Amino acid sequence: EFPGVTQPNGLAVAHLVRAPWAWLNVTVAPSNAQVEVNPLATVNPLPSSSTGTYSGQYLEGDYWINASAPGCQSASRGLYLRTMVNETVGIVLTCPGLPTVPVSFLENGLPTASSWTVDLSGITGSASGRNITFNVTAGSYPYLLESPVPGSSGVRYVTHPTSGTVQVGSSHLSKPVPYLTQYQLNVSGSPATGGTVSPAGTLWENASGSVTLTATPGPGDAFAGWVCAPTSLCPSPSSDPMTVTVSGPGSATATFVPAKEPVSFLEQGLPLGTPWSVVFDGTAGTARGQNITFNVTAGTYSYRVASPLSGGPGVRYLTPQTSGTLTVGARPVSVPEPFTAQYLLMVSSAPTSDGHATPSNGWYGSTTPVTLQAYPSSGYRFTGWTSPNATGYRGPNDPETLTLGAPLEEVATFAPALTYDLVFQETGIPAGTLWSVNVSGTTLSSTTYTLTFSLTNGTYAYLLAQEVHPNAPGLRYQAAAPTGTVTVTGQPVTVNVAYDLQAYLTVSAGNGTRGTTSPSSGWFTAGTLVELQAAPLPTFVFSGWLGTGVGSYSGPADPSNLTLSEPVNETATFSPAPPLAGYVVGTVTPPNALIVVGGRVANVSVDGAFNLSLPPGRYPLNASVAGYVPYQTRVTVLAGKSTAVTISLTPAPSPGTSPVFGPPALEALYLILPPLAIVGLVLFAWHRRRKRRPTEGTGADRPATP
Repeated sequence: EFPGVTQPNGLAVAHLVRAPWAWLNVTVAPSNAQVEVNPLATVNPLPSSSTGTYSGQYLEGDYWINASAPGCQSASRGLYLRTMVNETVGIVLTCPGLPTVPVSFLENGLPTASSWTVDLSGITGSASGRNITFNVTAGSYPYLLESPVPGSSGVRYVTHPTSGTVQVGSSHLSKPVPYLTQYQLNVSGSPATGGTVSPAGTLWENASGSVTLTATPGPGDAFAGWVCAPTSLCPSPSSDPMTVTVSGPGSATATFVPAKEPVSFLEQGLPLGTPWSVVFDGTAGTARGQNITFNVTAGTYSYRVASPLSGGPGVRYLTPQTSGTLTVGARPVSVPEPFTAQYLLMVSSAPTSDGHATPSNGWYGSTTPVTLQAYPSSGYRFTGWTSPNATGYRGPNDPETLTLGAPLEEVATFAPALTYDLVFQETGIPAGTLWSVNVSGTTLSSTTYTLTFSLTNGTYAYLLAQEVHPNAPGLRYQAAAPTGTVTVTGQPVTVNVAYDLQAYLTVSAGNGTRGTTSPSSGWFTAGTLVELQAAPLPTFVFSGWLGTGVGSYSGPADPSNLTLSEPVNETATFSPAPPLAGYVVGTVTPPNALIVVGGRVANVSVDGAFNLSLPPGRYPLNASVAGYVPYQTRVTVLAGKSTAVTISLTPAPSPGTSPVFGPPALEALYLILPPLAIVGLVLFAWHRRRKRRPTEGTGADRPATP
């Protein structure tokens, strides 16, 4: 169809569609027979033909084909014609009045008793022998040979061509049918995703024929070989391509595996011919050369290299990387394995009981410095190194550093050590008192003033008995420097040590809930000045010290000092504190006035200020001076507080109006008047205050008019 759609380039778009018709070919015998096809809905009607062959185009559907000829029996054939499927129909009419001629098809190549068929112009003949014969009148007949003819499993027989036309005349016609044997050959790849094969699938090949098979691995895969059944089918299973000769049914499968890459371990440093080995992913490889190679697919693998390797007595070879993992991709991998030599060092001492030496027996590299060191036992000294090896060290050095180039043995030799006196000489401890010294774990004691150790050369730590107690309670001797070190260098050494006498001072509070004391009880060096202090708690006062012992103190002094030479006991005593006093404070005008509170005369300063301490209570207060009217009031004194009073005396009246008493007379009055007179004076003052009603104890009082 051409729908008329034109592309920009000017070309038309052609749409291919399935034709709704098919060819119908009819061959009849005799050739003068007439053919009729029903129904007649044809595209191209069937034309007549003198040759007995008719052709036409018909739509899909059911059709009847009728053939007839003079002197012959009519015949009909029915068929369903499918679109685009051409059909050929042969009809042979039976004509009793016409002579027939035998047409024989003679097969060659089928096994005996094989069944085969021939279709001659719509008539099917079959046989289990070599001959199939048809008796037909003269004419042209199409034939169709059965091909392939099935045989046993995987075997068939084919002929070529499988169809044709025979021209029958007046004599017997023979048509040879040669059959060839073919065998089934199945060709495939495994796994199917690993690659492709060519040719592939189910093939039928002529007997004794040859076919070339090719395997192509996919990306990341490799051809591993052919697997054939029977195995004789594959002349060279590892070849690609491979040519096979088909002599029976069979199969050929190309096997594919993941592609492999070489992983090479390359040793360095081993003597030529030294065996070494690597275990790679569980597979062991051994070589006497420099290379061990494994071919593996992509992935991550673990490996282990044998190390150390023996190189003979006292010699071995090590590699630093004895195990690990590596990832293999699409390229070869190389793993260097450098080996280095190590030599056995054996270190001993002689005699073994006199000392020991280091390092321990072991393997050391040719570039590693090794330090020899000898350690004599107590009472022995190092005398030198010996060695049975030509390259060994012989000499007195200790320590000695060397580098190995071959196996080596070194022996440290010892001899009894030389000793020297270390004398400790004490001062300060009375004769007969036991004291001791520890030198490097050894302790000696003495009641004399010296202690002697016999020691070899060296540096020693010592520890004196820190406290030495005589048979006198409360006294001891204390080492001034109890620890130290001393060095012996080939001659006697004397260490002078001093001990100080100490006495015990006991300090306590007689009533522990009333106060505290210092210092704490303890030891004090004789002759040391000690200060005693007592601190009373609130509401208590320190009463005094009560001491016992030589040099003790008893008395009220706080703080108090004493010097110890013997044990002393000091006890601080405390008592309840008296009530706190109160104060009457104030000013008076004029400043020469006399102030008396509760019978006690206050001191008045030149500016009129006064201050008087009194126990808590209520007291009368009187103020007087010559030329002024006397003043009297009462004041209340509180503990720890001050009562303020301001007094301003009033000048006395003029002479003749009232008697005036000067300060001496008034003072004499208070001192010498009999009690009755004092009472009268108080009553007079009280009478005058009743008229004025002053405020008591506030300093606002004013003297009454006489």
